[in-house]
Amino acid sequence: MSGLLPVSRDCKCGSSDCRKRVVMARNPPIACANDLSINEEQVVREHNLFLVRNRQHCIARAASHGLVGSFGPPLSQLDGMQTVLKGIVYRNKSRMLQVGGYDPDQAWPLGKANEKDDAVRCICGSLEEDGEMTQCDTCNFWLHSECLRDVDHDSEYKCQFCRGVISGGRPCSDVILAKQPDIRLHSCSYYKALTNNRSIQVRLNETVHVLKTIKDDHKKILKKLMDVSEKNEKKKNDKEEEKFDDIPLAPENRLPHETFHRKDLRVFRVERLFAAPGGHRFVFGFYYARPHETFCDSQRIFHRNEVFSTPLYDTLPLDAVVGRCAVLDASVWCIGRPTVPSFKEEDVYICEYQIDRNQRSFEKIPSKNRYPINTQPYVFKKFKEAITIKRDFTAFLIFYFFLIFCFSSSPGTFISAVHCRSVRFLVVVQTVDENRERIE
Repeated sequence: MSGLLPVSRDCKCGSSDCRKRVVMARNPPIACANDLSINEEQVVREHNLFLVRNRQHCIARAASHGLVGSFGPPLSQLDGMQTVLKGIVYRNKSRMLQVGGYDPDQAWPLGKANEKDDAVRCICGSLEEDGEMTQCDTCNFWLHSECLRDVDHDSEYKCQFCRGVISGGRPCSDVILAKQPDIRLHSCSYYKALTNNRSIQVRLNETVHVLKTIKDDHKKILKKLMDVSEKNEKKKNDKEEEKFDDIPLAPENRLPHETFHRKDLRVFRVERLFAAPGGHRFVFGFYYARPHETFCDSQRIFHRNEVFSTPLYDTLPLDAVVGRCAVLDASVWCIGRPTVPSFKEEDVYICEYQIDRNQRSFEKIPSKNRYPINTQPYVFKKFKEAITIKRDFTAFLIFYFFLIFCFSSSPGTFISAVHCRSVRFLVVVQTVDENRERIE
């Protein structure tokens, strides 16, 4: 028996001519402890949403009156409770496995590749076939020619992985762009891959987790670089070299290993990587918004790992990157998961829509603005059957139970009891709503 609602039924006293009705009106249980996960039950107890023990008392009381099994399971009620709890615990999800708790790059392939696969394993970390490629004669993996500086086409080539320069098959070096972009900051070098002080190799076009709150020291350096670039743009014929004595040297100390809650991070798409004078390293790109960071109809539902592309671009210090994640198109998300790098499901996001700067208008992402990934078998595992996108999560807390109870044939006293519990829900709703954040 998974729920008790106030009802009336015939008396079971045994008398043949008894017409008395037994009214079962009591403090309403909402769900039993067995119906909730450990995290959900913890939230219920912490916010005093209802007393779980009321459930046990009601069942025992019903059993003593011979009513066990007389009520069907209130599926809509239980589903509603779980939906509300999803909204409550959304900001505290995935505490068990935090960002930084595992290394996605540990899955990079070792040994030799199958010659028929045309497998790519380059020092830049990119798995895409881009431009001219060079094959290692030892491991049969292909590398981007523009990333290599030690290739002798007249002799047998052995890549850095096979020579032991890069250990473990895990790309971890800086790779400068062979062709620097036309629009760039003065005295800055642009890279295809750049490693930060957390030993994370950040790569072009990939998605990463970045810290929500960082210091503003880097903005002074960027302002200086912008001013110099504008000055040189006006004086194209003046070849006088600009001095950056007022830019302090960047710290070179390795940062200690840390783990982070996902609620303290944002999803970021990397579009530029560059190093500035003084050893300062930066990443440029745009943010993705999570459901609770948008403004939309309260009836709109999402997938728990759904994110939305935004036009909000930013330049951050490279050390603001604390971990990797994968943002997949809907068509790719449904058929499988990337195995190199290998991500936990909490770090695999689905992105089908983009929003405007005010984070209110949703529209599908055009095909030209999508970021495809390599879906070859050596780096991608397909499901036996394609899955569907199940959108059953809302960033808004709705009074499911209040609506259910109000439209039921309950006595007025019961509605009053439910109203007392609705006040407790309201406190949690207001708390979460106050913590709702916009990306700025």
